[in-house]
Amino acid sequence: MSLKKFYKGIAPAQLLAFSTSSSGATLPVTMDRCEKELGVSEEVSSFVLPLGATINMDGTALYQAIAAVFIAQTLGMDLSLGAQSTIVLTAVLASIGTAAVPGAGIITLVIILEAIGVQVLGWL
Repeated sequence: MSLKKFYKGIAPAQLLAFSTSSSGATLPVTMDRCEKELGVSEEVSSFVLPLGATINMDGTALYQAIAAVFIAQTLGMDLSLGAQSTIVLTAVLASIGTAAVPGAGIITLVIILEAIGVQVLGWL
């Protein structure tokens, strides 16, 4: 399959993804386009696409890890190797379990901050 055909086939799904910032909201359009335009079987698309939309949140994991380190350093905390490992592990696990909706990563950032001892309750 040529790149031109591929990008033409997924263009509506990409447009919806960029406008809504939600991988979950694009699933119906993405599944439809993959099946009708790209020739992917329904069995494959109905398994792979929802799984990918849920667990492929690399940006969320990176954001949470960087934000947690930034907030801890801003508060004058020295992060031990154990705390850094906790940030990485918790960010990866939280990104897998985070709902595919915009802004859900902020909620899980609170979990990461609490895990390394940052008191978030005083900020609210």
